[in-house]
Parts: sequence; structure tokens; C-alpha cells
Amino acid sequence: MINEYIKRNRNNSHIIKLTPLVTCADGTQLSVQASETSYCYPRTDSTPYTAVEVGYIIQDDKYIHPPEWAGHKDGEGDFPASTYAFVPVELVEEFINQHGGIAMA
Repeated sequence: MINEYIKRNRNNSHIIKLTPLVTCADGTQLSVQASETSYCYPRTDSTPYTAVEVGYIIQDDKYIHPPEWAGHKDGEGDFPASTYAFVPVELVEEFINQHGGIAMA
């Protein structure tokens, strides 16, 4: 699911290739990025990815931190908008499914 979302929605016209926020059916949003400049595997500009970079996870207008992703957190400290590096695609898809799936693809 997330590999297809990245492939369909990533803006490839810029030097830094960005994918728009994923919006889940319950309104939860998260940034899922994968490219040669992201914390992903493989570090290329083509799918399929086995791990991706995730950040800016927002639910009910507040940043949330999935506890099962703690080992992937980039840096130390308690930052509201943390980045998670090399998060396995299966964990990201499980999180999205727990929030009703992708609402807008």
C-alpha cells in the first residue's frame, strides 16, 4: 500500500523528491518519505521500499509518537515532531490500517 502511494504521489520534479502527507480515514496524518535523500531502504528513487522515513505524525491536532517505533527515532530528546528512520514498511502499513487506511491517495 505505502509503496504504491509513494509511487503515485511523489513529486519527482524537484531536487528533493517529496511525497504529500498520508491522511488516514480517521484524520491522522503522517509524512512518509523515501528517496535517495531519505532514511529509507533502499536509498534510491524507485520502489519497492522495505523501510521508510516517517515524521510529523498528527492525530487530533497533536503530535503523537508510536511507542513501537521508539527504536527508529532520529536523535535524542522529546521533540513534538520527531522523525523516525528506517521504519519497516509493515509497521507503517499496520499503523495506517489501525487508523482506517489511506483516505486520500
